[in-house]
Amino acid sequence: RKPQRWNRVDRRLRALRRWAADLGDVYADHGERLIVRRWHVMADLCRKHGLRRGVELGVREGRFTKHLLLHVSDSHMTGVDSWCSLPARDAPGAETYERWPMARFRAEALSLASLFPGRCRMLEMTTDEAALVVPDASVDFVFVDADHTEEAVARDIATWTPKVRPGGLIAGHDIRWPTVRRAVAASGPFEEAGHDQVWLRWR
Repeated sequence: RKPQRWNRVDRRLRALRRWAADLGDVYADHGERLIVRRWHVMADLCRKHGLRRGVELGVREGRFTKHLLLHVSDSHMTGVDSWCSLPARDAPGAETYERWPMARFRAEALSLASLFPGRCRMLEMTTDEAALVVPDASVDFVFVDADHTEEAVARDIATWTPKVRPGGLIAGHDIRWPTVRRAVAASGPFEEAGHDQVWLRWR
């Protein structure tokens, strides 16, 4: 068992790594390798291609949205999440999220609206419900990272692609998940970003 002082050091190191991830495009992990996360990939794409209005499906605590708001000038983000556990389902890729600290995730995500007034809104609803709120061709990109069942990913892609303007981007996470890859591949050609299992498709 580690002495109490080492537990405090571990906590501080974890906090520092998270802080570095929020501030930088890459950060060192144990000083050995550079980690590029999905929010870094999308921030870079946003800056290169002038993408300013985006939607994140599956927000959790809001790290992705927060990073883009911090590092993409004049960005505006809409986050969609129900922040609730799901019933057990007999489907590959299904998760219940029952062990996730949803109350904390929800509070952290909702706080972004006050931290970035006029630039961030959070929709506490399902992705299907939120699609009725967001007009077609009104955003530059959508990032799909919600329910990972094949049916849900396919539905999110089909429902949210029309929300992206022509020339915009539909992207997502976890392309190495078999359910995600099947749904993405079935919906059309795509490319992999090369970091953190991000997939991309330009409209």
